[in-house]
Amino acid sequence: MPGRSFQRTKVMKNFKGIKELIEASQYVDAGVIEVTAALKDVPDGVNQYYESQERKFGCLPWRLQLQKGFDLSRDRLDRDVGQVSHFIKVTLRCDFTEQSNWIAKASGVLSMEKWPEKMKGKSDAERKPEHKERSHQFIKRFPVPTKRVGSAAPADSPFLKNGQFIFKLEIIIHHVRKSHFPYYDFGKKTPMSNAVVKIVDGSMIHRYHFLSMHSDALQSLFHNTGFIEGASGEVELRSVEHGVFNEFLAIIYPSRHRPQIKYVRGLLEFARMYFVPMVTAICEQRLLVAVEAEMALGERLRLADQYGLFQLKSVIMQKLDPRKMDEKFLEGLSQETLQMFIRKQKHIDQNEKANAKKAGGAKEESMDVDQTAPSSSSQATDRTHHHRRAAASHTSAAANNAHEVLAARLRPTARRGRGIGLGRR
Repeated sequence: MPGRSFQRTKVMKNFKGIKELIEASQYVDAGVIEVTAALKDVPDGVNQYYESQERKFGCLPWRLQLQKGFDLSRDRLDRDVGQVSHFIKVTLRCDFTEQSNWIAKASGVLSMEKWPEKMKGKSDAERKPEHKERSHQFIKRFPVPTKRVGSAAPADSPFLKNGQFIFKLEIIIHHVRKSHFPYYDFGKKTPMSNAVVKIVDGSMIHRYHFLSMHSDALQSLFHNTGFIEGASGEVELRSVEHGVFNEFLAIIYPSRHRPQIKYVRGLLEFARMYFVPMVTAICEQRLLVAVEAEMALGERLRLADQYGLFQLKSVIMQKLDPRKMDEKFLEGLSQETLQMFIRKQKHIDQNEKANAKKAGGAKEESMDVDQTAPSSSSQATDRTHHHRRAAASHTSAAANNAHEVLAARLRPTARRGRGIGLGRR
């Protein structure tokens, strides 16, 4: 549903941060949403929020919403010291406005940042944000100490500077799925309805021609002029409950015919031109089980990009390594999708560099070799380091080449004004 908030349970017992989460799972997209605001600008109304700018990750628009609250339980404790307890409630929202069945699986770290200017000369432990959300419940209260008079912030608080604070969410999108099957209200009368089915707890309005196609009994009732039902267009099913009959209609209404791969592109275009979302949904399900021999992965990604097949795009993006794609593979993709590849490549490169640095540091500490008489083990170690440097150089060159290819694809796209960028509101 549009504008809903996200609440997730723990993903890992000993989860430390976004890097560990990215390394531990396949993902579609990742990034950062940040908001800076003054305490006085954050409203405390029920339906009033201070909002961050919109960021697009995994084909969906995201933003952080801030709301101010007052902790009554701590008011008496803080009254003697001249302070009142406020909190800021931070909520992750998705502004996807299409009325359709969709789901996005997301994880991340939500934190209240300390101002760098106030952390000069401090230790690494003191620099870290103390209020960090590790359980992935993207509705979090952060306590904000303020003085009672004018709700002014204490000058020594590392989280506040000139009354302003910073909240940051490092988010990772694991999976995105959107259903193109439309929702049918079978109890609503339309100009195309010409039959009424009376059941235990209500009436359902539908087309008797369609019902007759799926039921010989209903066909006999509606089309036999000797029955009252045939003349009036009404049939009564005394033993059938409303929910059961509604489910029956939902099952028979969308056709479960599996389209041939050679017709999928034409069907997707037909569905877009004549507004038939059910056909789009069936084509997406067909492409999800397609193999490389039926249609190449790059072609499936272009179809997903062109026709908004979120689930297909999400599944393909999980499998792809941006550094292993050539320019031909990227042809025809939107700017939004190319930006997703760049972000994913950036995160992969950062993680590999961090792991290489960590492994190199561990090796240096464990080495205890006589430098005056090189042994066979030291020579083997030298050869190992040489191979590792060569492999790292090769990986770096491949990453740089992939980045250049992606950047080259983005530049002409930007000049032509095509694609959907990471625009902010």
